[in-house]
Amino acid sequence: MADISPNRRRKSSSSSPAKPKPTPSPRRQQKAKAEVETGAVVDPSVWRKSAIPKDEKITTKTAMENYRLKTEGLKELVSEHYPGTASGWSANLYNHREVERKAWEMHGGPDAWDVYLENLRQKPRRGNLFHEPETNGVALATLYALAKKFSQTWIWDKCIEELDRHGAEGYLREHYLKLALTTLPTYPRRPSVVAAETPSVAALREILSRAPDSTDHPNMEEFPDLGETFHDWSSSYVTEIYNALSVVIKELGVDSPGGWHSVRWEVYDTVSKSRISTLRGCSSIYQQYERSMGSIFFKPSDDIWGDSAQIWIAGKAEPGTLDHNIRSQCPTGAGLAYNERLPVLNDRPQYTLRDL
Repeated sequence: MADISPNRRRKSSSSSPAKPKPTPSPRRQQKAKAEVETGAVVDPSVWRKSAIPKDEKITTKTAMENYRLKTEGLKELVSEHYPGTASGWSANLYNHREVERKAWEMHGGPDAWDVYLENLRQKPRRGNLFHEPETNGVALATLYALAKKFSQTWIWDKCIEELDRHGAEGYLREHYLKLALTTLPTYPRRPSVVAAETPSVAALREILSRAPDSTDHPNMEEFPDLGETFHDWSSSYVTEIYNALSVVIKELGVDSPGGWHSVRWEVYDTVSKSRISTLRGCSSIYQQYERSMGSIFFKPSDDIWGDSAQIWIAGKAEPGTLDHNIRSQCPTGAGLAYNERLPVLNDRPQYTLRDL
């Protein structure tokens, strides 16, 4: 029998209790608490878009003060050295969005970060100033309070993309987001169920697979208007879609989760991705605006938000609203027949400017 050394014997027969686990640091406790309080989703793919303009830069000092980052955290980000001015000032500049996202990652997501900051705001301080994250003079907390008023994250994301495209910053950004809340329609929830491949749904999907992707596509058509020429989906192609949607409703009804409630979103997404509406003879800026009209768009010169694809997910249009509705423009009457099969839905904006 092998000899067991005293040390090994003592180790094998030890009955001392296991060491208690170290208490999590206050920062880890705060992160866990924030995730519980907000139901924060740690999956970055579903985080809201940042309200910060995409090309905005901040200094190392601002990044550390406003986002409570240490040197180690900043090392993971790309910086750009600003050579300085005649007075001798120079700095390393970071992309503001990337710095903010780093803070989100460290705290468990944007909602958890919001809770963390709010707790810091409420915490008594002895001479130490609270550094509020901001963009061009507007507190980010103000913009993210607006973000929470958007009924779905994808709507906020699309609005931010539009504001980035037009270079809207600071108080203009805040103003335009308020306009979006008060002028864009109320969108129905995107379905959690994808429509099954029934005969009517398969037929609709085949039609959508032929959606135009250029102005010379066979399913595109020219429409003269006020001396200009628009390109849009042809009347015959739109008629096909309306007829197919009517067949889906006949087969599956309007209330079934996998029926009209679901497939209308497939039409909306197809329109949003592939719709092309150009205008000949106008400035390049206006042409750019027209090309964006497949989904949510913004025209800053007129303070207008809109969504020309929204009609495909909307409910029944009342008679007085059909004059300029695409459903009334099908020569065969297919759009009007489809309209009569739909339920009446309230899609008016949820807010007025007074509410904000």
